[in-house]
Amino acid sequence: MKNQNVFVAHRLQHFLAAIVFVLSSLHVAQASVPADASVELNFSDGPGAGDGITTTNLGTLAGSATFKDPALTNAVPSFSTNVPAGLYAPAGNAYSVDLGTFVPGAEGHAVDLVTTATPPGDGKLGALPKVTICGWVNARTFSNRGQIAYALESAGGLGISLAHNSVGSVQLGINQNSQLAPISVLKLTTDSAAGSNNWIFIAVTYDPALPLEQLKYYFGRGDKFAYLDSAHTYLGGDIVTSNGFHRHAHCGKCQ
Repeated sequence: MKNQNVFVAHRLQHFLAAIVFVLSSLHVAQASVPADASVELNFSDGPGAGDGITTTNLGTLAGSATFKDPALTNAVPSFSTNVPAGLYAPAGNAYSVDLGTFVPGAEGHAVDLVTTATPPGDGKLGALPKVTICGWVNARTFSNRGQIAYALESAGGLGISLAHNSVGSVQLGINQNSQLAPISVLKLTTDSAAGSNNWIFIAVTYDPALPLEQLKYYFGRGDKFAYLDSAHTYLGGDIVTSNGFHRHAHCGKCQ
């Protein structure tokens, strides 16, 4: 994947607590970080809030991600101490990132990553033979398309787009917008107060080398192992050009 920064969370009205990209598929029975993560954002740099705040990419592609608030008036994204808890929650997690509540005219809250490792050497993700994306989401409400992780060169272009739809189902688009991709059976849940029991672990794997069921969705909670939700035969093609990590935010909290 190349030619675009990766964004975490755009048009999300939720919290994110830890988002991870890896170069290969992984077992997701527990919400653990694999050794070969390319992007690992656990938002451990808090506290802080508002446009320009940064958080470190602990993955092999290094670099840092910057909080974006185009309106410069909302003090979001912001670090939050609302984090997943339970036997299978991340160990030592102190902060999530709160992306606020969506207000028309104030779109674009995001966490944008620019990598520094060579290769790819251009601030992007580079080519990926296969991918797993996993993270924790705590949604206040749903928009029509809440981006969780986005790395497309352009709308509908090459790269990857992970989002939830208007009812909370998850979709991973490969070389296309997420809304055109297969849909998970299970759904994220909402809580207007973003309570601690509303954290959901999601993991999505995609391997274009498989003859069938290239795309798989997994769900879990702090007190429950992640388990396979559904498997889909999905000929999205190779992940050869994707932008870095770009964002859109309609969420409540993410980790």
